[in-house]
Amino acid sequence: RRGVWRQIIWAIPCFLVAIVNIPWSALISGAVAIIRPELIALYIIYVTAIALLEEFVFRGVVINIVYSYFRYKQYRYVWTTLVASIFFSLTHLTNLLTGAWVGSVLLQIVYSFLIGAMLSVVIFKTRNIWLCVIIHAVFNFGGLLTAYIANGEPWDLVFWILTTVCGILCAVHIIYTLYKLEKQHVS
Repeated sequence: RRGVWRQIIWAIPCFLVAIVNIPWSALISGAVAIIRPELIALYIIYVTAIALLEEFVFRGVVINIVYSYFRYKQYRYVWTTLVASIFFSLTHLTNLLTGAWVGSVLLQIVYSFLIGAMLSVVIFKTRNIWLCVIIHAVFNFGGLLTAYIANGEPWDLVFWILTTVCGILCAVHIIYTLYKLEKQHVS
């Protein structure tokens, strides 16, 4: 039990990135409105199912395959994080097949790489795939909101400020953790 709380505390910057992806200020101001409240429960199941599937495939299987390749190389965690995150982000190209706009898919590839890198380090540090699933589901909840159960403009100034601040804090946290993991592995 004590170990789980340590993992959760360590993952707070990662949770913040996911939480600020929910357009709180746009929801409060009315710039985003829930137009299908009857679908909220189904929507939660949907974003959780996506997170479960993607995390068990990418952080459960793919990252282990990639890590086994880099296991005896220098900077094994960095290389594994980069390669697994590139693979994770490029799989989102499949959204082009559903008719998604090229610009939005390219943006999704960029943030999928960043989220993939963050979740890769979460799994390395905590060995807890459920933290990855929860963070991913919360991130998807905010990111897909206007695609399924709401309408409006979620990306206001408050959103971008919070995203930038939390993203920078999390990036420092993740890079420092990668550094420590590499250093521990050398020792």
